[in-house]
Amino acid sequence: MNASAADEPAYIYGPDKVRLDRYANYYLVLEGSEETPLEVELTITSGEDLGTLTYDKDHKYYVLHANSKNKLGKIVLSATYNNKECSKTIEIIPLW
Repeated sequence: MNASAADEPAYIYGPDKVRLDRYANYYLVLEGSEETPLEVELTITSGEDLGTLTYDKDHKYYVLHANSKNKLGKIVLSATYNNKECSKTIEIIPLW
């Protein structure tokens, strides 16, 4: 029996760490297909004061920009796909 796309696990693709005042790209994908982003909304659900999240509609991914105020900690990105919650924790680390 073949699994439908709705049954396939999705996750947030992108690095686990971002340095202060730097940025990284994130998007939701089905497991095994990192090159094809799913068009769903990502949101910051924890650590809102540590960075900002914007959507790049031309490339269909979200850009997380870490703060430049020396605030270290963890940001949690979340998305819902097929009624399942996906999340990823990103650590904001020092420049050096």
